[in-house]
Amino acid sequence: PPGLALNPATGVISGIPTAVGSYSFTAQLTDAAAITATRPLQIVVAAAPLVAIQVTPEASSIPSGGNLQFTATGTYADASTQDLTTTVSWGSGNVGVATISAAGLASAVAPGTTSITATLGAISDDTTVTVQPGPGLDVLTSSLPAGTVTLAYPASLEASGGTPPYTWSVVGS
Repeated sequence: PPGLALNPATGVISGIPTAVGSYSFTAQLTDAAAITATRPLQIVVAAAPLVAIQVTPEASSIPSGGNLQFTATGTYADASTQDLTTTVSWGSGNVGVATISAAGLASAVAPGTTSITATLGAISDDTTVTVQPGPGLDVLTSSLPAGTVTLAYPASLEASGGTPPYTWSVVGS
């Protein structure tokens, strides 16, 4: 394999493999009388194991109804890193506060704080996300059209801010 070498005097194969793969070769031994023996051999070089995952952004906040993209970065035993955002399993500690898609997109549901976790095998990391209440709740409709007896009345009330969905009711006279 690339990065490894055979010492012809000792038979020791050493070095640092530089490429993942399965490498077949034939080892040949020759003694002082020029007699040879051979043996087919194989070295399988595996990828460096995952040792940590980091979820970013850390300790974030989003408005109610908003979205936030999280990223999972894996660190391997050889110090290399890789984006694992679409490879990990994502989870929310409280789906009543925020949900998270398989691609790491969190969707705010209601005000509160929850953990967001990325897991691959036995390795995981988490962070927190706080869902902030939406902007101030307001009734935008300031006047209504006049009605006529025996005719259907079409008017809609408009709202902004707060945390949808809204529930309307009549209070007072």
